[in-house]
Amino acid sequence: VATIIATSEGQTGTATVTVTQAPLVTLSTLTLSQIHTFAVSPCPQAIGTVTITNVSSGPISWTATTPHAALTYSTSSGGTVAAGATSQLTVQFNCAQASSFITTLTVTAQNAAGSVVQNYPISVNLTVIP
Repeated sequence: VATIIATSEGQTGTATVTVTQAPLVTLSTLTLSQIHTFAVSPCPQAIGTVTITNVSSGPISWTATTPHAALTYSTSSGGTVAAGATSQLTVQFNCAQASSFITTLTVTAQNAAGSVVQNYPISVNLTVIP
């Protein structure tokens, strides 16, 4: 956000300009949801797969992080994606918790120069049936 102040012929005016960066990636979903039934569902159990598409003009690197210990990844939790290409992140429940939970997983994308870093939150909702 920038404020521009201009003076002309004794008159002063201001304008506020907001510059928004174009996204580096798009994600196939922003929500993952699953039901896990102990002694019935597989363990670990896939919660879902997110396709990460690089929509920028150059390569990007990405990483996935979550504060929840019961979530793991059956694919890489990061990598480099060429312009126009895709990568997949598969999230799974490792059965380390016996109760339902909602948490946020974050995909962080960064351009090759490191000058643009963007975070993309993904809501994860797991219902655990004992």
